[in-house]
Amino acid sequence: MASRSLSASRRGGVRSIVVDQKRELDTHSRAIALFPRTLEIFRSLGVVEDLIVSGEQSSHLRLRRASDRKTLIDFDFGTYDPITQCNYLLAIPQNRTERVLFEHAQRNDRIEPAYGMLVRSIRGR
Repeated sequence: MASRSLSASRRGGVRSIVVDQKRELDTHSRAIALFPRTLEIFRSLGVVEDLIVSGEQSSHLRLRRASDRKTLIDFDFGTYDPITQCNYLLAIPQNRTERVLFEHAQRNDRIEPAYGMLVRSIRGR
């Protein structure tokens, strides 16, 4: 949701309110990485450089089963070289990603984060 708000404010000067039911930023992570397409979107919004500083780039992803160390996934993000500048996975905890997006929103006078709120309905004029 925050990325859509950043996009709207950056492109057309639209004021946005980012509504989140939780009362504050998460202190724990429920996700561990951002993949190339998400990074491309964040690059277009001018956010990706701050995320890179806060995370760890990896050009390769290998997942192994704990019991026998058998490789389940072995992926080289270099295969994306011809189609994107974001040819890597960015290992960054979700709470750190949220913090970077929040800080960008705070620096933008067209974006207002609203925590502890819930949208129940939207009516036209």
